[in-house]
Amino acid sequence: MPELLTDLSRLVAATVNRLRLIQVDFADQPQQTRETYLGDEVEHALSKVLPEQRGPFLAELKARFPTWDRQVDITAPSEGSTGRSALDARELSDYTFLISRLIDLAPSLTEEQRKTAIARLAEAGLAEQGGGPDWPAAPLKALKTKLQLTDRDEIDAGKFIDLTTQLVTFIVSLDQLVWATWKQVAPKSDMKRPTPVQRSMGRFIAGDNEVSPTQLAGDVDRLRQLCAGVISAIAQAGSLFAQRHVAKFSVANIEAYADKMPGMLVGKEVKCWRQYKELSTAMDVQTIEIEIQNAIAEYTETLIRGRSRPGA
Repeated sequence: MPELLTDLSRLVAATVNRLRLIQVDFADQPQQTRETYLGDEVEHALSKVLPEQRGPFLAELKARFPTWDRQVDITAPSEGSTGRSALDARELSDYTFLISRLIDLAPSLTEEQRKTAIARLAEAGLAEQGGGPDWPAAPLKALKTKLQLTDRDEIDAGKFIDLTTQLVTFIVSLDQLVWATWKQVAPKSDMKRPTPVQRSMGRFIAGDNEVSPTQLAGDVDRLRQLCAGVISAIAQAGSLFAQRHVAKFSVANIEAYADKMPGMLVGKEVKCWRQYKELSTAMDVQTIEIEIQNAIAEYTETLIRGRSRPGA
């Protein structure tokens, strides 16, 4: 029974607030118009009340609903004056009515007025004061460790978002560039671009359960491996190409081919020169470029696949 009474009282309080707002909104309308709207609101509230509760509901509503005259004076009454009416005083003491009026006024407030209202509410202990976001403990500790911060260092939410925006912009640009470069260097490679990391990050931060932390970490790590592999391969490309070039054009290699050439009456020097010319003719600019790209691709794939093996 107490629970029913509590629910009834809550409905009465909510109905009272709506009736007050109707009086305010239609204060300039004819009395009959106001009464029509008030009656409709009461009938709407009664539809939510059990038949046996309608009597107590109407009695409490009648006791609490004021005929608000909008003559609310919040200044101290002058000497000899009667001050504000009892009805107005009761409204000013009803926090639910004051909250409803503030909510009603909120859309018309300027940004500066909003800040002032929030600050005043905070001073009264009715709003949180600059505590910042409630960072999850484990990820926060991991982030501070990566950034070499102590537990006493506070994370500024605004600067954190700025930093994240810059990092995301960098990662997205890098993801597009490195995979486009890889496609040009190794068009026949079976190592293809997975889901763009921009999409994975966006779905993850938006709370998509289909993108787990493990999956996101895998996409980011794939990008990291490719970047590291290509950069390392570029540093090794010169050496790899030089080794292949020297092996192909070395004296020992050319002489080995010359010894296999037919022609008993042709001198070895002539055969060597012919072999050299044959090899040189095949080494045009496009061929050299392809060989360098192949060297980069092979080294990159070997490096990535080697690191991808368990225990590597």
